[in-house]
Amino acid sequence: MRRKSMCPHLGRGEKNKMLAPGIIKRGDGVYSIRIYLRTDESGKKIMKYETFYGTETQANRRKKELELALKPRLIGPKPAAMTVPDYLEKWLGYILGTVAEGTEKTYRWHVVRLVEAFQGKHMYTLSGMDVQEAASSLGGAPRTVKGIMGTFRTAMRQAVFWGIIPKDPSFGVRMPTMRGKVGKKRILTQEEIKRILAAVKGYKHYLVLRLLALTGARLGEILGLSWKNVDFVNGKIKLVDSADVNYRFLKDAVKTTSSNRIISLDSETMSLLKNHHKEKYSGWELVFSVDGKKPLHASQVRKLLKRALKKAGIEGKVQIKSLRDSAGSIMLDSGGSLADVAQFLGHSSTATTGAVYMHAVRESTCIADQIFAKTDPQKF
Repeated sequence: MRRKSMCPHLGRGEKNKMLAPGIIKRGDGVYSIRIYLRTDESGKKIMKYETFYGTETQANRRKKELELALKPRLIGPKPAAMTVPDYLEKWLGYILGTVAEGTEKTYRWHVVRLVEAFQGKHMYTLSGMDVQEAASSLGGAPRTVKGIMGTFRTAMRQAVFWGIIPKDPSFGVRMPTMRGKVGKKRILTQEEIKRILAAVKGYKHYLVLRLLALTGARLGEILGLSWKNVDFVNGKIKLVDSADVNYRFLKDAVKTTSSNRIISLDSETMSLLKNHHKEKYSGWELVFSVDGKKPLHASQVRKLLKRALKKAGIEGKVQIKSLRDSAGSIMLDSGGSLADVAQFLGHSSTATTGAVYMHAVRESTCIADQIFAKTDPQKF
């Protein structure tokens, strides 16, 4: 005997009709919604079922709402199913070995902080608001937060390139403002440089400090200098190598191709280099080293500069880089063009030189001489 339909007004083909994947029509205005969540360890599918009363359009909308609420990690491309912490760990594993050792160390520390901030967040559903809230939760100094979020932005751009997410969720996120006055770049005068060098003349690493002050070279370029690149005949040094000054190893190359340059030295500096070569370092590959193989550590030079500043009575924030900045400024003050200074310092373009040393250009430029040169002062 055939069973009676519970909905006599529906035809046989209309009842239990699948309208769309996961939606079955059970009767007039009655729908069964089925959501696949995951497969457990035994291989059994875990499903979510719900009976919905309304129209077909409303049933479809309800299904999408359930998908958003119950399985966020399955929305979007399959690689985006991972959480943000999982992705950051994977990203870190890929980039190790492709960046400098110091950068690796920074990235590792930043990822630890980011993993804490993005717990429970998934890549494909990550929004700008999620990123903003995570940045706010980091705490710490504004400079620290900016650094950590800079690493996050780098990782997200890589995710876009890999096709994991369609766009960078960190775009437009506001970073904390740096409070307080920004310190003016400390530029040493010629007289101050003379006092600094005179204060520590004869000290063990005096020659390093002298070369930094007179050549405007980067610390890594001087500590990476090898004897084969010292031309005793013509009084020149060739800057074609660079050292990691903190981890004490020679890098594969200098900062940019423009950094490769030859600098002429004065007779006194060349004489000091010759004596340095004769004393006990003639068998060493590097000019400045503790064992002839590993570069000198930056801390040794910083200590000497600190002592020199104290003995010379020079106040203010003076760092190793101040010697390079001062060399460029003195050259500009002496009439050197931006092109000359760019070549001297190994900048990739004069635009870089102009941006870095604009303070010197402004301070050394005055049109009073041009205005009053051929004019009777009594007329003004």
